[in-house]
Order: sequence, then C-alpha cells, then structure tokens
Amino acid sequence: MQSPLAGQPEPALALLALVCVCSGCKDAASWLITALVATSLGVFMWRTSRRRRRRSGEHSPLGSENSVSFQSLSVPTPKQVRHLERSDRQQQLQAEIEAARASKSVRRQASALAELAETYADGRDRQYASELLEQCLPLLQELGDTEQEGLVLYRIAYNYFVARNYEQSLAMYLRVVAHAQRQGDISLQGRALDGLADVYVLQSKWELAIAAAQQRLVLAEQRGEPKARFMSLLHLGEWSLQVHNESAAIDYLMRALHSSQETGNTRDESRSLCRLGKAYLQLGQPARVVELLSKRVERALSWSETFDSSRVLTVLGDAYLEVGDPRRAMKLYERHRGLLRHENEDKSYLLSCMVVACLLLSEREQALTFLRESVEVFSRFPSPRAETVDALVRAYLELGEPRRALELSQSALEVARKKGDARAEAMALCGIARAHVQLDESRLALDRLPRALELMPRLHDRRLNSLVHEQLGLAHEKLGEMAQAATALEVRMEYLQSIGHVSADLFSSQPDVEAVPAAAAGEPKATG
Repeated sequence: MQSPLAGQPEPALALLALVCVCSGCKDAASWLITALVATSLGVFMWRTSRRRRRRSGEHSPLGSENSVSFQSLSVPTPKQVRHLERSDRQQQLQAEIEAARASKSVRRQASALAELAETYADGRDRQYASELLEQCLPLLQELGDTEQEGLVLYRIAYNYFVARNYEQSLAMYLRVVAHAQRQGDISLQGRALDGLADVYVLQSKWELAIAAAQQRLVLAEQRGEPKARFMSLLHLGEWSLQVHNESAAIDYLMRALHSSQETGNTRDESRSLCRLGKAYLQLGQPARVVELLSKRVERALSWSETFDSSRVLTVLGDAYLEVGDPRRAMKLYERHRGLLRHENEDKSYLLSCMVVACLLLSEREQALTFLRESVEVFSRFPSPRAETVDALVRAYLELGEPRRALELSQSALEVARKKGDARAEAMALCGIARAHVQLDESRLALDRLPRALELMPRLHDRRLNSLVHEQLGLAHEKLGEMAQAATALEVRMEYLQSIGHVSADLFSSQPDVEAVPAAAAGEPKATG
C-alpha cells in the first residue's frame, strides 16, 4: 500500500527530520512512540498543506495529487508563467462565452470571443485566432457595430497573413477595403491597402501591388499623412522596377526623396537615396549613382549611424566597382563594415563585394579571408536575397572556385523559379553559365544562356544583360565560333564604354574572325 505521504515533499521532510532526531534513542519503546508521533505530525502537516492549496485554487501541474515530482517544484521560466497565465485566462473566457450564450448577451459574447482570440494570437496560434474572430462577425452585424466589425475584419486578415495563409488573408483584406469604403473610414482603408499590397508582393503580383499602393498614395495625400505618403512612393518605386517601368520607378523614388527632405526625416532620406542608387545601378547608370550619392554620403552618415544611412556606403561602393575603381569601392566597403553592429544578410553581401575588390587590387590572401567570413555569415540565413547569392557566386568565380559557384547558382535557380522571380532566375542562369565557361564546359553554358536572353527584354537590366552577353561571347570563343563571339562581346563592350569603365578598352579588341580558318570557325571544339 502506498503511503499517503508519497510525493509530498513538505511532510516527508518533516518526518525524516524527526526520525533522524530519534535515531539516537536506545530504548525501542521510546523510539517507537516517537516515530508514531512523528508520523501523525507528518500526516497532519500534509493534510493542512493540501487544504491550503485547495482553498487557494492551486492544482498539480500533472493533474494528480500524488504525481508531484521534484521537477515540478523547479522555478518556472517567464515563458512558462505566461503560458500558464494565458491558459488560465483562456479557460475563464471560455466560461464567459458560455455564460454569455446562456444569457443571450450578444455584446458580452462578442467581447469575450475577441479577447479569447487575442490570447491565441499572443500564443502564436494566429490561424485559430482568426477562426475565433470570424465567430464575432455575425454578432457585431447583429449589434450594428460597423466600426468594430471593420477592426475585427482587419485583425482576421492580419492574423491570416502572419500565419502565412495568404489566400484567406487576401480575401479578408479585400473585405476590409470594401467595408471601409462603405463606411467612409479612410484610416482603416489605408491600413487595409497596405496589407493588401504586402500579400500581393509575397505572391509576386507586382501590378496588383502597384495598384494598391497607388490607391494608398491618394488617401495619404488626401489626409495629409507624410509618412504614409513617403512609404507609398518608396514602394511604388521599388515595385515599378519589378515590372520594368524604369521611368516611373525613378520618378516615384525622386518624389520619395523630396518628400523625406520636406519633412526633415533623415532616416527616410537615407532609405530613398539607397533605393535610387540601386535603381540606377540596375539601369546600368553607375555614374549617375556616383553623382547622386558622393555629395550626400557624408551628410547621410552625419544624421546617424543607422542601418539605412550606412548602407549608402555600399551602394556607392558598388557604383565605383562597376566603373572599375576598386580602390575607392574598397574604402567605402571597409567604412560600412566598421559601422555594422549586428550580423545580417547585408554583411554577407558586403564581404562578397570586398572579395571582388581585393582581387582587382591583387590582394588574394585578404580576399580569401573575406570569403570565409562571407560564407560563414551567409550560412545563417536560410532564404537569402538574390543579390546576396549573386554577390557570393561572383566572389567564388573571381577566386577560381567555379564548382562552388555552380552549386550555389543551381540552388538559386530552383528558388527563383518557385517564386516566379524572373530577375533572380536570369541572375542564377548567368552564374551557372559563368561557372561552366570557367570549367571549360562551354556547350553547357550555351544551353543555359538562351533562357537568360529570353528574360532580358522583360528585365531592362543593362548590367545583367551585358554579363549574359559576355558569357555568351566567351563560350563561343572557347568553341572556336569567333563570329558569334564577336557579336556577343560587342554588347558587353558597348555597355562598359557607356558607363565609363576604366577597362572598356580591353573589350574593344574583337576576335579577328578573318584570321581564323573557315573550318575552325564552323566546327566546335571538344568540351572539357
């Protein structure tokens, strides 16, 4: 038979102490009497403790009085405390909902459901939180509380978004927009349009995201909301590049820059400068980036050492690297590196660019050091941006590591196609082709490049287009197809000359087609 003291630490310890005291008694009768007294005292203490816990509402974590373990006596963590508090509150609210239903109190029921949903949202069960809030909607409609109905609809949409249930989130955001329009609630409509655009972006539906942002911009200007106006302009600039409307992109980003200057928001000014610089780089205008940022970089850094302010340094460094001035680029990269306070994906991108700059400066050992650090940082991010991947691929290629570049580019290609990201796909294909060219697998490179060329008219990325044509030319050249090589390399040469690259003259000497025997020009060489 199990003792009633089993698992009860307080009485058990008391009993043990008394028995230990009595262990010095030589008289057996005295020992027995003392032991019985100690046992009775222990049982009394246990029962008293049990009654005290019952009165205070305390329950065993394991659901049984006799199942307490030493582990259960440990001090709970703050997270465990919050969980227990949340669980207790959920039980109370469930009881409140049942009581409200029994009393037919609609408002009381809706209020309890909404609060219960928030407890599940706090516990990161956003899906169930949304389902609970949906039960509120007919109750609020019955009450005629349109204001709360709109807020609940918005909360449902947001919870579905956080839960990555984008289809349901999209449907709910559309309902919020329609509801807000009917009620004339411009504030709620603006918030819903922001959420709607976020969903479209994640689905790569850029045209729809732009349409939502344009509506948001109109509302922001109507209500005089400078922050919302700036963010709308910034997003419109970024997303216009995705649909290859370069003129619109530059216009929106310039308006965003002027908007930030009008409000004196230096952080926003830094953000718009960075976006503008990246846009001009994509359009193959690095000289314009130098013109735009070189005079503003010190001013941007004087505002604060914020993430966006220091990022201006890397954008300007990329421009100098693009025009063939690695020394200036390296100085800017090193300065940005010194300002970084946390490990982030931008650090991997920055270090990869530093690898390329070092190699152009004939500093191979330093380049290898930067590469190791870049790879280490890169490995901590499961879903890196296409630009970060491309920078690391470029570093591998410049260091003569085509196999690693090939593996990374192939993985990036799969991700890009799953996302439907045409630009990321073209970048990955170019990386694959470059790796094959270095491996003397020119035929394999030529197998990949037609798809990349097919994507070029949609992207309007002059730099990427020139790189694709460069690999096309090099592959044909290695195969002895000199006429095709000359045609392809001419595109690369024209690009370098247009941006004022210091090494543009290296590409001006085209392969001498006439000096090549006719048979050699037409027959491919064996691939390696």
